[in-house]
Amino acid sequence: FRRVPALKFNLDTGNFLYMDEDVLEESRTMMDRIAHIHLKDRRNTPLYEGQQPRHSVSGRPMYDCPVGQGDIPMEKILARAVAAGYEGFCSAEHYGARDQWDHMVQSAAWMKQHM
Repeated sequence: FRRVPALKFNLDTGNFLYMDEDVLEESRTMMDRIAHIHLKDRRNTPLYEGQQPRHSVSGRPMYDCPVGQGDIPMEKILARAVAAGYEGFCSAEHYGARDQWDHMVQSAAWMKQHM
């Protein structure tokens, strides 16, 4: 970022968990450089019976879920981004969800309430 002052990034919340990183800690110094926020939530425990996990780089299981129902601190992330001046858009991703429609409906309700 120091070499390219106009460079921005896509804050993809799920990628930090996949890399076994703390999204709040790792993104702390980049909040003023966000171009877009991509909300992807994950849980450490299954949401549905028989749900199959994805695994982090260390092999820790992660389960897909609607935005706001996982273990990623979405409200804190959004609050920090807004405090840093972010006024852009957010999108939700439900990669791996067995019921995409249900996840979209639940995520949209959460986003409407918290944004």
